[in-house]
Amino acid sequence: MDRGLWKEIVISASALCLAVYAGWLDWRIRKIPNWLTVPGLFIGLILSSVLRAPGWKSSLEGAGVCLIVLLVALFALATSVAGFAQCGLPNEIFCQPWDGTGNLYASQNDTNGNGNFATVYDTFTLPGGPSAWDVESFHFIGGYFNGAPPPFVAAFTLEFYQDAAGAPGNPIAIGYFLNFNEQPYGSLYSYDLYFQSFDMAPGKYWASVVPDLGFPPQWGWATGVGPGLGWQAFFGPPAPIGASFAFGVDGTAVPEPGTLIMLGTGILGLAGSLRRKLL
Repeated sequence: MDRGLWKEIVISASALCLAVYAGWLDWRIRKIPNWLTVPGLFIGLILSSVLRAPGWKSSLEGAGVCLIVLLVALFALATSVAGFAQCGLPNEIFCQPWDGTGNLYASQNDTNGNGNFATVYDTFTLPGGPSAWDVESFHFIGGYFNGAPPPFVAAFTLEFYQDAAGAPGNPIAIGYFLNFNEQPYGSLYSYDLYFQSFDMAPGKYWASVVPDLGFPPQWGWATGVGPGLGWQAFFGPPAPIGASFAFGVDGTAVPEPGTLIMLGTGILGLAGSLRRKLL
């Protein structure tokens, strides 16, 4: 076998093994740890330097390009998450920012046998002005406790309710999301649910988010800066808990007059894409 070809096979096989292992970790624990990426970089530089005459130079150039792409992506992600945490995103209708603590209130459908033992609710108001709002996405912050993932959340159920004199009322829309964005935010995570838009009239509503997740661990909705009107059902009927939660509702104003709120049980379209975490 030609010696140059043998060298290329060694380099390519090493890169492939590293990529396959990184992909397996990404699928298994939803992150690619630094203890793999950093040594992988130096091993690649060493192999390229030893087995290729000008290899170290081209390898450094390639690593530099990849680093620039990574930094741009991380900056865009940090800007997006920080923007939600402080509110002020484009097309924002309502936002209740994260309060900066690690406080979590359990909301979970335990797929290991306990079922939907906990549900957290919080209220939001769509402002007056337009005849209706075209609601398109829901964003929130949450995290794990009483054990660490994996497993991670398998799916989310998002439900909107009418307001019943300051309490969650009749449901008006529900969606089941197998595909969603989960991004690390310190020790917590930010989540994005995108769906086929539907119209809601200005007024006060309630929302709940419940993940499908086998216990342990538990999942909880992170607290936010607000009036403390949230409710929780925990192995029983819902009751006020004096806390607010971090979430935002996005969409656009409907210009056509006379649009009515969708009645009955609506369906939020299953959309969006799952983003893996890169640490």
